[in-house]
Amino acid sequence: MATEPLNGTPSPRRHPRTRHAVRHWRRAVAGAGLMALALPSMARVLVVCVPENPMPPFVYTDHEGEVQALVREAVAQQGDSAQFVHVPWKRCRKGLQTGAYMAAMPMAATAQDQQDFSFPQKRGSVDERLRLGDLSIGVVTRAGSPVDWDGHAFTGLNSPVLVLPAQMLARSKLAAMDVAEDAQAVHATSLLHMLVAGRRDAAVLPMSTVEQAMASGEAPSGLKLFPQPLTKAPVFLSFNRSFTQTHPGYAQRVWDGYARLNTTHGRPAFNAKDQSWQSAWADVKTLLTSVR
Repeated sequence: MATEPLNGTPSPRRHPRTRHAVRHWRRAVAGAGLMALALPSMARVLVVCVPENPMPPFVYTDHEGEVQALVREAVAQQGDSAQFVHVPWKRCRKGLQTGAYMAAMPMAATAQDQQDFSFPQKRGSVDERLRLGDLSIGVVTRAGSPVDWDGHAFTGLNSPVLVLPAQMLARSKLAAMDVAEDAQAVHATSLLHMLVAGRRDAAVLPMSTVEQAMASGEAPSGLKLFPQPLTKAPVFLSFNRSFTQTHPGYAQRVWDGYARLNTTHGRPAFNAKDQSWQSAWADVKTLLTSVR
C-alpha cells in the first residue's frame, strides 16, 4: 500500500524505471559512505631501508636524524607514514630491487643504480635539486703510515684498499682508478680495526661515518683521515621501480615535498661533511609543527 504524505494527499506511484534508479542511487550513496569510512585504513606504510652503519647526517643507529624527519614529513604529506628499517646495505639494495622495500636512502645515482632503481629525473638526467644532500667518501690510513692521498692519487700503497661491499660509489671510484679493493667486511668499524691491525694500508668510508666513530670512541686509536675526499656525490631517496610504475607521480611528490621542506628559509641540501645544518634545525622543527 502506498504511504500517505503528511498533508493527506495520496503520493503518486513511481514509474518502475524511477524506482529502479532510486534503488541504485541509494546503493551508490551507501557505497560511498563505506568507502569514506575505509579511507583512513587505506594509508600506506612506506618501508624505507637504510644502512646499519651510521652515515650522518642521513642515518644514525641510535635515533632518527633530521634528514629522516624531513623524509617522514614528506611522506606524511601524501597521507602515508614512513617506516625506516636498518639492514646491511647489500640486503637493502637487493630488497629494493625485489620489492621487499619500497624505498632506500641514501642512494648515490651511479650508472648501475640508475638502471636498478628510480631517481628523480629532469630532461632525461638525474635531478640533483631533489637530492637528500651530498656524501663525501674519505680515505683513512694508520697514523705514521707511508701511504699518502693527495685527492687525486695514492702513493705508498702496497695492499688492496678496504671498502664496504655495497658502497658502490666508493667501489666505482676505485675501479676507475684501477686500485685493487678488499670488500669482505660489512661493518665500518671492522674495516677500521683491520686497518689498525696492519692487515691493509688504507680504507675508504663515508667521511662522516669515520668522524663519528672517532668522536664516539667506536673507532680504534691511531687512525688518520685525509682532508681530501676520494669522491663526492649527491645522494637520494630512491624508489623500487615497480612501485613507481604502479603509483605514478607518488615518488615525485615525495621528492618535491622533501625539497620544499629542506630549502625552507633558503637553506641548502644537507652535506655529510658540512655540519652547519645543525644550527638551522630549530627553524625546520618550527616549520614541521606549523604544517601539521
